[in-house]
Amino acid sequence: MERIIRSENLPVTVDIEGGHGRSVSEVKENVSRIIELGAVGINIEDQRLFTGS
Repeated sequence: MERIIRSENLPVTVDIEGGHGRSVSEVKENVSRIIELGAVGINIEDQRLFTGS
């Protein structure tokens, strides 16, 4: 993601499934990092992905 944001001349938005975190603090940390990288928008998908049986 960082490589894409830094190399693109157009505004970049990011979709993150379930916030890419298991807790509110993890999601908050991920959103802060994405903002620091320069993304202009973030879509936090409300789907939860589960692996295994």
